Amino acid sequence: MRRLRFFYPNCTRRVVLLMLTAIAVQHSAANEPVEESLRGGAGAPVLEIPYVREQNNDRNDRYEKYADGLFVLPLFRTVSADRSYQVDVWNLLIGPGQETADFALPGTAILLVRAGSLIVIVDDSRETELEMGGTLVVKPESRLRITNRATDRPINVRVTMFSGTE
Repeated sequence: MRRLRFFYPNCTRRVVLLMLTAIAVQHSAANEPVEESLRGGAGAPVLEIPYVREQNNDRNDRYEKYADGLFVLPLFRTVSADRSYQVDVWNLLIGPGQETADFALPGTAILLVRAGSLIVIVDDSRETELEMGGTLVVKPESRLRITNRATDRPINVRVTMFSGTE
């Protein structure tokens, strides 16, 4: 520090540390901890387990018909540590220009529009228009009907549901 103050007499320790950090980042590789921590991505590295990747590649997931005009792909289900509730995540797919029949989702649902533009009717009374990135929270056992506003492309909705354990 004394040498730096000799060359830069008004330099504080904080400024010196910032300069040294900037130099370290410039010389670090993309996956080094210094750069990762500065970008906010520090922590445990991603661990790849070969047999898990093989299991995921071997899965033959397909959308299944849930209601007229609505196809569902269950992604995963997990149960809370105290076994008091479970979380299900599904992808919903509605074809171009299609309207679904009335359907209900198990539990409280959060709908996130991942692609497309749609109209959701909840319990035959509340109508909501959603664009890509839009969300809607639906009470348990509410009756839903979804209309795809686009006539040339399907819509994709990610649904996260919270319910009691079975």
